[in-house]
Amino acid sequence: MTKLPHHRDIDPLPPPPGSFDRMMHSARARRRRQGLAVLSSVAALVLVASGAFALGSSVNDTQTFAQAGGSAGVGTTTITTTETAGNGTATQQDAAGPATSKPPAAVPAPTGSGTPTDATSSAPPIIALRGHVVDADGAPVVGLLVQPGARNRVVYRSDGRIAAVTDAQGNFDIPCPRAPVLLATWQLDHDAPPPSVGAGWAATFLGPEDAPHPVVPACGKRRTTTVVARGATVSGVVQTVGPCAPDDSFAVQVWLDNNREQSVRLAGLRAGETFTVAGLPAGSHTLAAGGATTALELTQGDVVTQDVTFTCVPDPGASTATSPVTPSADPSPSTTSATDPAPAPSGSLPTAPSGARRSG
Repeated sequence: MTKLPHHRDIDPLPPPPGSFDRMMHSARARRRRQGLAVLSSVAALVLVASGAFALGSSVNDTQTFAQAGGSAGVGTTTITTTETAGNGTATQQDAAGPATSKPPAAVPAPTGSGTPTDATSSAPPIIALRGHVVDADGAPVVGLLVQPGARNRVVYRSDGRIAAVTDAQGNFDIPCPRAPVLLATWQLDHDAPPPSVGAGWAATFLGPEDAPHPVVPACGKRRTTTVVARGATVSGVVQTVGPCAPDDSFAVQVWLDNNREQSVRLAGLRAGETFTVAGLPAGSHTLAAGGATTALELTQGDVVTQDVTFTCVPDPGASTATSPVTPSADPSPSTTSATDPAPAPSGSLPTAPSGARRSG
């Protein structure tokens, strides 16, 4: 057998110059591209999820606020809602029928803190609640105050602002409130100057007539038409008992649905002055004045006369030689300034000795 030559290890060839640096640069570039792809995917998912959440919260079907005991606020029996989409029209009529006479169409907007905050905006909101308000004859209702409620509450509660006022066509556009919305001729929970507040149209919520509670109206491109009915009016004379000063003033409130947290207020009244609270919805309400309360049962277009009495107490620093004041038949606390009526005790609301007088 031929003996093979001795095996010799072969030395490897040296790498080309700069090959290591080129390999590291290529690896780093590949990692950067992979990282940018991952970040772009995450950002796209976040944007899609955020947009879907926002649109789903505003363009979804109307959600009804669940009532957690007690009253939900102003009654919804005076509303007719019509929504038009494509070739179909859905209309919900007021069970009480159209009004027999037309109240004034225009309502002056309140001054001071009642100035609309969004009505002067020239650009429409991106996601908006669009409304159209008319009377039973289809004529636009001008000057109604659009008052959205506070968000995330089980019952309607005014957030203290006027979002818009219906224009000459009876239209309004406001940013999607995601809360019930009240239409009224007065600002809720706001001290109005004497001697009167409100006008002929009944306060009502946006939403279907048969809803048991205020609802969150759907936002979007469609404009919802709401028909408002005639409101009720309560009027009376401010009477006083005791040594009232000439500059003493008094306040009257109407608690809607007997809920003092939803009140129509009239402050600064003088003795002998006649007050008027108009635009009240049909239903059960409470007239509060001078520490006494009177139950009101109102229907559409009612005009009720109910005088109120305030008892003035003598100044503790006055001379004791003066003749005593004849005690009033009303044991309720008295007032000598334009303050809110005294709170009613828990349980059933006390009523004044004499009932309300209903006229015409």
